[in-house]
Amino acid sequence: MSRQRGHDHSYRPLVSKSQTPQRRNWPLIENYSIYWFCLICLGLLFSGMIFYQVYRAQPAAGNQPEVIKSKSAAEFHESPSEKRIRLICDSAVCRTVAFALNKTLNRDVDPCDDFYGFVCDGWRKRHPPERVNAKVSPFSLLASKISSIMQRGVRHSNQPWGKQNLQKVLAGGDANATFGPSIQVATFHQACIASLNDTEEAKAKKFLRRLLGQVGLTSLLSIDEVSKYDEEMIPTTAIETMISLSFLWGLPSLLMVYSMPDPTATSRNILIISASYKNDKESLRKVTPFIADESLDKFFEDSATAIKDFTTKVVHKSQLEVQKMSRLIAIVANILTIVNEEESHLTELNEIAKEIVLASLILDNSQNHSNWLLPKFSDQPKRMKLKDLSYITRSSSVDLLGTINKYVREHNQIYSKNEDVIIDSPRSLALLIMLLNDKNIEHAIKNYIAYSTIALLAPFVGSDARHRSAVLAQALGTVPQKFDVDRWCDYQAQEFLPLSYGAVFVREMVESSIKAEAQVVVDYVKAAFAEAMRENPWMDQSTRIRAMDKLRTMMAHVGFPDWFEDKLDTFIEARDLKPGMLFLDAVLRIKQQKVTSALRNFRKTNVRDINAWNFSPASLNAFYEHARNSITIPAAVLLFPFFTKGAPPAFNYGSLGSIVGHEVSHGFDTIGSNFDEEGNYIGWWTGKTKKKFNERNSCFVKQYEVLQNEILEGVHKSEIEKHGNAYKWCANIEARVGELMSLKDAHSTERLRCNAATMNIATFQEVFKCSAGAPMAPNKRCVTW
Repeated sequence: MSRQRGHDHSYRPLVSKSQTPQRRNWPLIENYSIYWFCLICLGLLFSGMIFYQVYRAQPAAGNQPEVIKSKSAAEFHESPSEKRIRLICDSAVCRTVAFALNKTLNRDVDPCDDFYGFVCDGWRKRHPPERVNAKVSPFSLLASKISSIMQRGVRHSNQPWGKQNLQKVLAGGDANATFGPSIQVATFHQACIASLNDTEEAKAKKFLRRLLGQVGLTSLLSIDEVSKYDEEMIPTTAIETMISLSFLWGLPSLLMVYSMPDPTATSRNILIISASYKNDKESLRKVTPFIADESLDKFFEDSATAIKDFTTKVVHKSQLEVQKMSRLIAIVANILTIVNEEESHLTELNEIAKEIVLASLILDNSQNHSNWLLPKFSDQPKRMKLKDLSYITRSSSVDLLGTINKYVREHNQIYSKNEDVIIDSPRSLALLIMLLNDKNIEHAIKNYIAYSTIALLAPFVGSDARHRSAVLAQALGTVPQKFDVDRWCDYQAQEFLPLSYGAVFVREMVESSIKAEAQVVVDYVKAAFAEAMRENPWMDQSTRIRAMDKLRTMMAHVGFPDWFEDKLDTFIEARDLKPGMLFLDAVLRIKQQKVTSALRNFRKTNVRDINAWNFSPASLNAFYEHARNSITIPAAVLLFPFFTKGAPPAFNYGSLGSIVGHEVSHGFDTIGSNFDEEGNYIGWWTGKTKKKFNERNSCFVKQYEVLQNEILEGVHKSEIEKHGNAYKWCANIEARVGELMSLKDAHSTERLRCNAATMNIATFQEVFKCSAGAPMAPNKRCVTW
């Protein structure tokens, strides 16, 4: 998984045509996923040619190898394949892995026709979809096991968590107790569980009301409550409200301000002002300079009347549409009652709900016509000086720079007018500011922001609020997940306390020696990639030299940080987390701490540090970070079926090796090839090499488009490599959920991810003796590296 770290700007209109998914009849493909599959080959082809005899070639009765030892009683009841496993495997670990793989096979399927079916049909038959989990896979089963073990010390007072009994520590309030990772996770998890209590939820709702007042969203509060706020301290405009949400808690809204490493110079940070609906951080890397145009003055004069007329028509049209949306209005009003449950206010809440739906329609309709309304402004990211914001905001009296400095000043930070800033969409920002010139529209948009903030935070308030947000999700066409409180709280602990959660996970489930063993796999895969890079015929010498340098400097975070060994007990991830606090308060304090840290470190030089981890060691995923040129292979991926200490190397290279190869390949795919060894977005491939690379890319695209998407359908050492790769993709998915995933998930289905990668490996045909032209042995294979 390729991932660029940044703030989650996941804000979208309440009503939007784009929310209706369009049916596709071909597998979804990401351009970079094809290199994933190519790099799997490197992981698979490392080891030589034990398991063919075990899985496929059952020996004839007269050809059984002679066993020179007495038979145990159990051996008289062995199946032929079990006997072959015992004879070939020389360790208990090898036999365990072999027996596990043997049970998944469906020998009625010809591997040359469908390797995924051959390896996984037995597994799928034994693992039907669960009530709570509509998609069952080795990933989900391992995740469930991890979650159960992690919950053990939190949920049961007679069970220890690491070296301490957390229940006694928390209940006793021992002021001398070390508030390290274990207690932090337990505290957060218990606050989550406690939020289901009616009393705690009532407190959380009052807390949320105060939060709204703090950022100037007062329409849902009583007159007495509003009178308690100092008018000079709380935001009065919608722009200031949105900026305050950014700098207080990092909460997304129609406008969000945050910082990130400068795409073209990652050693320093740059301010981002985001007003785009597209939520496309990838495009920020392709930022181009903003050219100041004095003709904008005349443009604003000419367009002012046109925009005002358009706005009037949009408001009128939207008001007519609102009358037809009584069900949605009722659901939105139900969300508002989270913070205002008084029956005497129900009529008023219903009117506010209408205004919220109206605001969403106005925003959506205006955005759809923004190209016509504001042709002078680009919809693509632009780099400019902060002083040049006036070219975008001149239609309004709003002072963006002054408002931003108002909130960063308390962190000893002031931005000067000559500093660079990236605007993700000047057009969207100009449109928003123009709409806010109309005070009636601004009032509606502020209510829309209040509703969105409530809906965003509702899951952290309590069970009643969570239920109401689930009803809203269902109305908007989203399939709400089946809710299991323990798993949900466990997930939130990992999400908000990634390193603390990972520290406890490592202590409970991971042998420290496994890190070194996995590092060997990573080093060999990188070495194999380097060899393939040296030998590939399409990369010219200058590009090859830079590519080799990038591979050499690519950091590999494997297992867990080295400092876990000696500094773990003194590590505090959330300074303000205390036993007994509201869950919503805990979540917002952690978010606030991250915003504060980003502000205070804004002017510090970013250093690529092998001990600086951005992901939890307990994460069941692997990552490549473009801006850091680094891969992360968390400790959770070093468990079966991804990695098994002491297993045959072929299995570990086939499974973990393919994962490592996938992440390494992100540094050289259609996106990664634009980043240099330091993570700067600077194209360094020559045009000739890029052209040849794209030619090989197109081979995969064509091949994948003709493969049917079957997601809804009702040994030798070289073989174990392929089994190791295929096994991890075994999955069973509810048909309805599978269909939704096929429409929205950018990744290919499990069957396709397995078969499409395998069919392009020449040795597969040799090992399984497939006829040329068979589904898994096509006459034309696609190869990049």
